[in-house]
This record gives sequence, C-alpha cells and structure tokens, in this order.
Amino acid sequence: MKVLVFEDEAPAARKITKLIKDYDPSIEILAVIESVADGREWFANNSLPDLIFSDIQLSDSLSFELYKELQIKVPVIFTTAYNEYAIEAFNHFSIDYLLKPIKFEDLAKSIAKYKEFGVKNHIPTDFEAILAQINGQNYRTRFLVSYRDGLIPIEASEIAYFHSEDSVTFLVKKDKKSYIINEPLDAIEKQLNPKVFFRANRKFILSAESVLKVEPYFNQKLIVKIDPATEQEIIISKIKATAFKNWLNS
Repeated sequence: MKVLVFEDEAPAARKITKLIKDYDPSIEILAVIESVADGREWFANNSLPDLIFSDIQLSDSLSFELYKELQIKVPVIFTTAYNEYAIEAFNHFSIDYLLKPIKFEDLAKSIAKYKEFGVKNHIPTDFEAILAQINGQNYRTRFLVSYRDGLIPIEASEIAYFHSEDSVTFLVKKDKKSYIINEPLDAIEKQLNPKVFFRANRKFILSAESVLKVEPYFNQKLIVKIDPATEQEIIISKIKATAFKNWLNS
C-alpha cells in the first residue's frame, strides 16, 4: 500500500509516519507534504497513492481546497487537533478522521476500515459541500473575562490579541486593557474566525488589526510588531510564515 501524508508540523509528521510504519512496515510513505502548493506540484508529477492522511490546515491553506480543485478520488483520513466544526462536517459526510495526538490503536482502526470498505467501495468525497459547511461556521463573538470580583463581557471586535504566560491566559483589548480569561489558547483558537485571528505560536493568538509591521528574522522566520506592544518578541516559525503572510494579505 502506498500512502501520502499532508502535515505541516514536523513533530506531528514524524509521529504519524512512525505510527504508520509501526502498524505495517511494508507500507510505502511516498512523501510528507506541508502545503497546498507543494501538494499541487506533487500530484502533477506523480501517480495517485492508495490512501492519504491529511491535516486540515496546511501551511498555506485548507487541504480541502486542494482536494476540491483536483477532484481527488483517493480515500482520505483527516487528522485534526480540535476544530469541532470540522469534526461535525466529517461526521455528516461519513469521513474518517483521527484526533491529535493520534493514538496507535485509532490509526490501526482507520487503516483496517479502509482495507475492509475503502478499496472497492470508496465514494468520492464532496469537498465543496464540506467547505460550504465549514465556511458557514458561527464563530464566537463575545468572551467573559475576570474583572475585580466578577466577570465582564468583551466583544471579539475589541480584542487585539490573546497570550499565555505560566499557564495563565490573558485577553488584551485594543485599548491596552488586559484581563485574565479562564480558557486555554487551544480552546479559544477553535472558536475564533480564522480570517480575523491567527495562532502565531504557542503563546499568542493575534487579530489582524493588531499587526503593525512584519520583519524578517533568521532562518526564514518572521517577527511581528503589534499594537498594543508586548514585552515578548512574537516569532512566526518558518513553517507558518507563508500562511501568516497569506492571512494578512487576504
């Protein structure tokens, strides 16, 4: 069996390829692809694999966009760290998926399911319908934050950025006021409109309106200057740099 992997995070890519090989050393992993652009080039120059493992958000766009564009007829097992909206779409369209961090037993079940049902009975996935469902997601517009002895609501449109420090999450408004919010960044990221907010790194989620300037950094990374300013440098990794620039330019 020949497998293609779409994953833009190096640790996640290493883990899933190891799990695949642990399941069956004879499986050939044709390539690990980080972006839609690289995927487009790969499909133009290679024969189709038997099975695809694919993250949803690649370094430059949603993987759905590529599969829709090329009308891929290969079975796809999606991988996701959260994204409840995507899971709902998968369930609605009966698509197999794996939740990160991926467990060996879950991957084994997915491959076994593919071997039993997917080889001869694969029905092409309606990626256009999935994208329509995802794009219709209702994103969170208001957050309750701690203030003095109580809680106050803050509109998403007022937020400059979220950041995490020593396991405490802070919401910072455009007027420079900072509040503690009792939710981790991972949970908050799921609920935000990705056209407005971007997960810069493990510690920061930025709104587009907070970005003042983007400067090059070593090894093709980026430094982001924001308003209100922060004492910590905000570094965008090489892997995320293209997606971040595309996000700002959208």
